[in-house]
Amino acid sequence: MPKKKTKVISNKDELREWFVQISKYDFKIPIIFEYQIKKPGRTLNQNAFYWAMLSDIKKHLYEASGKTFTEDVLHDYFRKLYLPSEQVEIGGEVVTSLTSTTKLNTQDMSDYLYCIQIHCREEFDLEIEIGEAHA
Repeated sequence: MPKKKTKVISNKDELREWFVQISKYDFKIPIIFEYQIKKPGRTLNQNAFYWAMLSDIKKHLYEASGKTFTEDVLHDYFRKLYLPSEQVEIGGEVVTSLTSTTKLNTQDMSDYLYCIQIHCREEFDLEIEIGEAHA
């Protein structure tokens, strides 16, 4: 199996240096180059807003129903509803692996927050405003 190397290039100087290094290769064996454009991950503002929003939802649900939920339980609830998951088998047991919000880019996180906003309005009679800084 051929070696697979990953090189993260963040600016033009790094790209130039990489080209210099590659140009030294003798090319007796062909090389396959693949690239992927990395989208920026969700922002810290989005994450902070998300956890504050979960806290507000928790308070609202307690006031409306008397039931107590933690932010972590609500986090899992919304991830299960609105983010992809996969079934994995561990030791013969099938386990659901939920997507971490750390894997979301800024647009995906905005979409996720919007889904939660709509869900809260329709299911919990709770209005949540998402400002520009968090979208």
